[in-house]
Amino acid sequence: MQQPPKSRPHAFALFRPQALEEIPQIYSWFEEMRTQQPVFYDERMHLWQVFSYEDVSTVITDYNRFSSKAFGAVGSFLEDTLVATDPPDHRKLRNLVNQAFTPRAVARLSDSITQITQELLDHVRPQGKMDIVSDFAFPLPAKVIADLLGVPSEDWDIFQRWARVDSSDPALARQNGGRSMQEDMSDYFSRLLEERRRAPREDLISALSTAEVDGERLSEYDLVKFCTLLLAAGQETTKNLIANAVVCFTDYPDRMERLIREPALMPTAVEEVLRYLPPVWFLF
Repeated sequence: MQQPPKSRPHAFALFRPQALEEIPQIYSWFEEMRTQQPVFYDERMHLWQVFSYEDVSTVITDYNRFSSKAFGAVGSFLEDTLVATDPPDHRKLRNLVNQAFTPRAVARLSDSITQITQELLDHVRPQGKMDIVSDFAFPLPAKVIADLLGVPSEDWDIFQRWARVDSSDPALARQNGGRSMQEDMSDYFSRLLEERRRAPREDLISALSTAEVDGERLSEYDLVKFCTLLLAAGQETTKNLIANAVVCFTDYPDRMERLIREPALMPTAVEEVLRYLPPVWFLF
């Protein structure tokens, strides 16, 4: 690999989301990096940034040379989770999780999403207006994930407070009393896991606690890590997808009108929004 010049404006932007606002034309910047510096070394983070499709495909599929291990502030939060492990540990975690998402569980989740969506819309309908992020895009995935895991409804407010903190945010590190929010989440999910082992229910934590691969179950550590990952990753990406979809269809009202006329196109529309205006700008 050929190392580019050390001084590169905005090279750190992909790993500092708020810095994206400093780039007026993010897509132009991506194009510039693809054509001029498709492989760039970031000295501050001590990592390589890769921009071309071919190079990215190579990096994410060749786990012998490139690891999924997280780094920096995100590293401690994602350590040993599904998205930050390599084979064979990754396969074990993925297979165990797949067992929990049975057709029955997926059907139940669909009903839950419909109900929560309707409740959120009913809440804002009398106002005649809404903030798509704070009134809908944020609370929807937070409540769905809470229900999916089996978090009691009386704890949903706490759950949403955790969901508001980005995994790389310094606020995650320390809060009142010197405890970290990550520690609070771990303690909460450990208690919930203990309750479900005593009295299983039809929720994801109960299913995961009994799932086995080759006679092996997830450890409490793995279960707690998965729950915190689902909250952090599932919340942020879904919120961004919903908001981005509204932006796309506002910019292209004819596409929105067609989708209203032909709702069967919804799966294709979602995939196109994911491609055209993705909810995340980088992976590792």
